[in-house]
Amino acid sequence: MSGPYVYIPGPDGRRYCWDRHPTYICAHATLEETEDQLVLAGVADAAQALACDATLLARILTRAHASINAGRRRETGGALSEDCAICGRRMQRPGFAYWIAAPAPKDSARARIAQRLGGDPFERVEGPWYAKRKRDARAWAITRTNALKR
Repeated sequence: MSGPYVYIPGPDGRRYCWDRHPTYICAHATLEETEDQLVLAGVADAAQALACDATLLARILTRAHASINAGRRRETGGALSEDCAICGRRMQRPGFAYWIAAPAPKDSARARIAQRLGGDPFERVEGPWYAKRKRDARAWAITRTNALKR
């Protein structure tokens, strides 16, 4: 899902959530959408050199770039840059994610795991959408919960 987030509980039992930190996405996280033929040719060449299937290698690479652990590269002083930690390419910044979460169905695996670990069995049901500023995402949550209270 995402890192630390904040939510406002709605009167309907759902949560109106937003991220505390902006989202960054590497362009290599979706090779299918990439028009860069050099990248696709590089994956095919690498698959041939590794003697593996090119689509499997592309899937592995996109998962690595799209995972939550594939964050931003740190500078020598420790500050985060806007470059991918895996490939070094400049990342896109869609902004602060906001979404709606609802209680997971009682018979779902997510609910059973959360119950055993003492967590909240909530799952994302709508979104994510992105706002340029954190205050805009927070304002969205406040207006949604206030509109439902009426």
